[in-house]
Amino acid sequence: MVFSAGEWRERDFGAVFPPKKYKLPDGTIYEQPLSWELLDPRTVEMKNIGPAEVREIIKRGIHLSWQSADERARPPSQSDSSPESVSGEEALLHDIP
Repeated sequence: MVFSAGEWRERDFGAVFPPKKYKLPDGTIYEQPLSWELLDPRTVEMKNIGPAEVREIIKRGIHLSWQSADERARPPSQSDSSPESVSGEEALLHDIP
């Protein structure tokens, strides 16, 4: 994502894109590290505008799908939403608003 550096100003990246927090079974809170990063301002040449200062937000993480394209295209079955189909990690972690 690219923003005008002037529009971003001094905003707090962590407030705009807060990390997800999970409550673990032992009661502790786990804060998932962000894979997004706010880059320093830089000047770019824009066609018909000239030089402009921008800030970019990039995602350094990768996502490897465990489903094929055919599987993702199929509508979910009733068994897909059962508690048994939830992974062990998903069963242990609970979203905290």
